Amino acid sequence: MAYEAAGPHPVPAGAPAMDADLQALAGEACTWCGSRARDTFAGEEGKCQWHRCRQCGFWISSLLCDPRDYAVEDYDLDYHLHYYGRSLGRKHRTAHHRFRVLEAMAPHKGSFLDIGPSYGYMLEVGTQRGWTTHGVDLAPVIVELAAQNGLDIRLGSLTDIPFGPESMDVVHARHVLEHDIQTYRALDEIWRVLKPGGLLVCEVPDGESTRARLNPAKEVLRWPYLHMVTFTPSVLAGFMRRRGLRWVPEVGLVAGPPDFLAWRAWHRFRELTRIATYFVTFWRKPA
Repeated sequence: MAYEAAGPHPVPAGAPAMDADLQALAGEACTWCGSRARDTFAGEEGKCQWHRCRQCGFWISSLLCDPRDYAVEDYDLDYHLHYYGRSLGRKHRTAHHRFRVLEAMAPHKGSFLDIGPSYGYMLEVGTQRGWTTHGVDLAPVIVELAAQNGLDIRLGSLTDIPFGPESMDVVHARHVLEHDIQTYRALDEIWRVLKPGGLLVCEVPDGESTRARLNPAKEVLRWPYLHMVTFTPSVLAGFMRRRGLRWVPEVGLVAGPPDFLAWRAWHRFRELTRIATYFVTFWRKPA
């Protein structure tokens, strides 16, 4: 998504203020551009509707609630087992691949915060590779499991990160930003804990993927009802830049074993062709 993240992203004239309550606004208007023109699609199992802004393409769910309100009931151990626990071996291998890319972009191996770490495979692999790792998760069951496994995962959320100001060299936010309608508040917290010059790694579902563009009514049925928004690359870049974060192009060639090179080539191909249903971007807090 480099070509979209790198371009200019002026703030729309009708955009809400950064300190606005986006949850209160989202029922009637787009929380990025402020437009009230939208198309509506039925969501997963009839649990929600999805509204797509006709002006900017940003998707907002009708299920507008604070993620902390369903942390215990919906993010229980069964949820984490279903989405993450059945493929831990593969996820550990992939975590090594992700750190290999990250280490080619970060100045040194310092403090690493994973938001929404689930079983903590990124923390385990990061520690093995020489990072000082931490996590924050909504689910008490994950915090308890982490304590049993010797991992530092604390109870918190995107808008309430329980770490001090300028304490993290890297914040890893993989498939979490879409779970909260309060995008600016989440970015404010990430900004607060990042050190000057710190790096944010952000992966989110792509509201303009090939599948979303060709058949949006079918694609939204695949989106979990626990998602509050679905970004497009340009809308995410607008939020990031307005908050003051600077886009960093993903590093080009990175040396590694054959399985890493194959993994990276496949993922880069899927992103560039928009076959992938997600996209990854890198952002830096100015020094």
